[in-house]
Parts: sequence; structure tokens; C-alpha cells
Amino acid sequence: MATAPTPSEKRICARVRPRSLVSLAIYQGYNIPPAYGIVTDISQNGARIESDRILAKGQNVQLRIQFAEESPFEAGGRVRWTRPRASNGDGRTGGGFSGIALESVSPHDTQRLKCLLGSQDFDLNLDRQFDDFLEALRPQLRKLGDALAMRCGRGNGRRG
Repeated sequence: MATAPTPSEKRICARVRPRSLVSLAIYQGYNIPPAYGIVTDISQNGARIESDRILAKGQNVQLRIQFAEESPFEAGGRVRWTRPRASNGDGRTGGGFSGIALESVSPHDTQRLKCLLGSQDFDLNLDRQFDDFLEALRPQLRKLGDALAMRCGRGNGRRG
């Protein structure tokens, strides 16, 4: 059963939205192909993502987040909530949204993330304009996820 965050949740750090595409790979364990997605908003403590797969609440994951023109940011995390994507009219419903708490981040990477999120590449305004931008990217996200899964081979989920 999918769950969404409750209104009573208290956030320690402000969420920001990327002004450009921030992609990520989600490693769920050996023999599970990585999932791929995009970051819809992020803070120092967690991220809301849209992925080509539905993640399980409570699941531990390893993230490799690719910010524009930066080296990848890697962190461990735990899935706090999930929401499957509604059918898009073509009969496919794969993937969905997830909230992931960042849990295994080194002090150096925590400072690096803080600097990145405070840059001009991120916006505190969480308005609908970005949602419209993401809506336009969803078909490409599905194609990218399918292509990468084919390239990696569905049976080989090892990170490498």
C-alpha cells in the first residue's frame, strides 16, 4: 500500500527545486537492476523523486545523484513514502514518486550538498511551473529507464 507524507511532518531543512534536470540512479541491492529517475525537490535531509519503478516504503537504497556540471553525489537513504504514478492513457503505469531520507552522507558531502542547494541552480519557489516541466519529461524518463535497463541487462543489478 502506497503512502504519502502527512501534513504534520516537520522538515528540518527547506526543500528546493532544481532549475535544470537532476537525474539519479537508485541501487536497491545485488541482482536488482538500478532504477532511474529525476529529483523533483531536495533538501539536505532528503529528496522527492520520480522514478521508473515503484520503491518500497522502508527500503534501504544507495543513490547516485547527478547534478548539472558536478561530479556525482552518492548517498545512502531510506524510502519514507511512495505514490505510484497514475495511468497515463497508454496502458502503462510503471514508476511513481518517492520520498527518500538521506542517511549515509559524509560530513564533506553534507557540506558540498549544502553549497549546491544554496546555489542559483536551485529555487525555493515550489510552484506548478516545475511540475509542468516534469510532465513534459515523463515520456523521456520512461524511455531512458527502458533503454538503460536493456543496456544493463535486467538480470544484472550489480553496481559497477
